[in-house]
Amino acid sequence: MRKVIHLDEPQLRFGHNQTTAHPKDGLTLFGPYAQKPGSVRFGVIGTAKGLALFDRWCAEINRSLPAYEGSIFTRRKTADFGKLAHQFFPGFEPAFGITWSPKAECRCLVPDEALDEALQVHELHTRIARVVKLYSKRLIKQNVESEDRPDIWFVVVSKNLESLCRPLSESPKEYLPGTRQEDAQQRGLFFDQQNSDAFAEEYHEALLFKPDFHNQLKARLLKNQIITQILQEETLDACLRPTNDPARDKEDPATITWNLMTAIFYKTRRRPWILADARPGVCYMGVVFKRLAQTQGNKNACCGAQMFLEDGNGMVFKGALGPWYSDDLRECHLDREEARKLLTKAIKSYADEHDNQPPMEVFIHGSVRFSEKEWAGFEDAAKEAGIKVIGVRIRRVSGGLKLFTRSTGAIMRCAALLVSDRKAFLFTSGFVPRLNTYPGWNVPNPLDIEICNGEAEIGTVLQDILRLSKLNYNSCKFADGYPITLKFAGNIGDILTTLPSEDADKSERDDGDVDEYTPLPFWHYI
Repeated sequence: MRKVIHLDEPQLRFGHNQTTAHPKDGLTLFGPYAQKPGSVRFGVIGTAKGLALFDRWCAEINRSLPAYEGSIFTRRKTADFGKLAHQFFPGFEPAFGITWSPKAECRCLVPDEALDEALQVHELHTRIARVVKLYSKRLIKQNVESEDRPDIWFVVVSKNLESLCRPLSESPKEYLPGTRQEDAQQRGLFFDQQNSDAFAEEYHEALLFKPDFHNQLKARLLKNQIITQILQEETLDACLRPTNDPARDKEDPATITWNLMTAIFYKTRRRPWILADARPGVCYMGVVFKRLAQTQGNKNACCGAQMFLEDGNGMVFKGALGPWYSDDLRECHLDREEARKLLTKAIKSYADEHDNQPPMEVFIHGSVRFSEKEWAGFEDAAKEAGIKVIGVRIRRVSGGLKLFTRSTGAIMRCAALLVSDRKAFLFTSGFVPRLNTYPGWNVPNPLDIEICNGEAEIGTVLQDILRLSKLNYNSCKFADGYPITLKFAGNIGDILTTLPSEDADKSERDDGDVDEYTPLPFWHYI
């Protein structure tokens, strides 16, 4: 059955019920699909330098930024090659149709002295935990005390913080005495801090959390449902540079601004676009696994799920910790009961959004084939709800299969090699006629798609995956190379496992907190 086909590029729906394939076209010409009235209400937290830079950036959001026309294009035979890949930014209000105030509703200052002191801690886990608490405690306190809470908080961070608060960051050259890992064994050595705890106790508590500033801050704020957008000072500075003189290792100002403002619009509970040809009554669920840094008894991994509806709305469900990882298989799989519970949560969430009506079909995406027990659990949940469930394995092909055209250009996006009625290779990246270029550096690699469980047409599955590659609201790209059900699987798994299962930091909770396993919208995690 081997044959090559070309599928249609999915269309997106924007304001005034208009459709087009490119998000930037749709927002520029027609505006967003749906929005809440009013303006974006935001707060900002950072150091004095970060807040000043943020204020400058805010004042520029409503101005138009021309498209990049740098020297990269003049090296081609035609100066027009690839220019369509860059598009001017018309300003926030013209593109998104709502007011952007240059003044934040709430401002939180992180004292330079306090941040510098936290960043001078030698031991990585403790250093990151202290920095996260500097931000999270101020945000949670402001959120509790504010009568009219911001829709979103901007967290402005310096390059120094970024470099010292990553999982593999090195220790600072100049560090505070008594803050090394070996100092934690000296119970008589105390380090001056707010609650006067011993450094040893602080260190052992910090070990319970995965050392990553971004993920740990997001995870600590989940229970308070505080939505954040972390902004690097370097990124803000890059947005303020001349259009044709972009910062090194950064995209041009118009492209950065497009991506940032689309993410911000989405995180304030608005939808910039939806699929124009979505199939009604169908939802898609990506299964997420993440191994624990430290096993808890026989529990070695956490499971979760991302569910996306036909209108683009997404929810994240945290499943139970368990012995999901197998050393023999080097894969994670749920048992029958937990698989049933996970899908039952997703079906209930869908019904809550659709007048208590469950979906007709659920497509479950995973990076490996589902085990027999796992699939039996999914089928149990589907039978209880009276719906159809289909299991699809999706994985990247980094080598092996390549398809080439007769010309010097890359193969077109949406091309597919059908291997059988249940297996195909799909090119979600490739030459895009609308952009007049292939937005990549290497020969495009396909996705290996296989219908492992249930019955569905392979063409329908491929078209759905192409649709889902256009629902990444964290940027304003033409399309992604991976469907949204699995695009952020690693990041979401990191956030779900960043905090210990039983969060010891109870003091940071308020009466309005949600339970650890309460499903939350996708925008909390990106």
